[in-house]
Amino acid sequence: QLSGTTHIPVDETKPIEEAAYTSLYLLAAFACFYMLMGLAAQNNIDFSARLISRAVSLESHRMALSLGDALFLLPCVIPSLIAFGIAGKFDTIAPALALFALYLVSYGGISSLVSKIKNKTTLMLTISLITIVNLFLGAMLVDLPAAGFISNASYILPSRWLSSADTLGVGWSILGMFACAAVYNALPFVSRKKAV
Repeated sequence: QLSGTTHIPVDETKPIEEAAYTSLYLLAAFACFYMLMGLAAQNNIDFSARLISRAVSLESHRMALSLGDALFLLPCVIPSLIAFGIAGKFDTIAPALALFALYLVSYGGISSLVSKIKNKTTLMLTISLITIVNLFLGAMLVDLPAAGFISNASYILPSRWLSSADTLGVGWSILGMFACAAVYNALPFVSRKKAV
């Protein structure tokens, strides 16, 4: 309120909407780290020796594990979706759910690829690096410039598409996230004969 007769319109739901986005980004960051560490913890087991059928490859087994983690973590987004509903952003609920699901599938592929690393020190350093890049270049904690090489290159990260839904539009963000999910889940199969 500037004076007795002039009022500034206040959007009382704006803090709730911002809290919903913040919780969504934090849950996404946690999910990324959880999925990477989940497959890394099982990296010391020789899965290939336990596979009964030759039709089931190690890459297929790792993808099944990553998809299982994605389904396990998907309900974690419910509090953020409820917050969007409280803020009156009902049109945001379905896109946020779709983006979060595709985000989990994307990092499932990344975790499957990272689990190929045999050296534990290299593996942990790689997981730490991916987590840091996911947070800072994914624009989930800090805003990136609208243009420039770093900003453009950051779109190879699923987290960048998640945080750009309000600026690029939901349709483009879902399309970009779907492309990330497809590419990252294909990479473990493309590099199956390469020793890491």
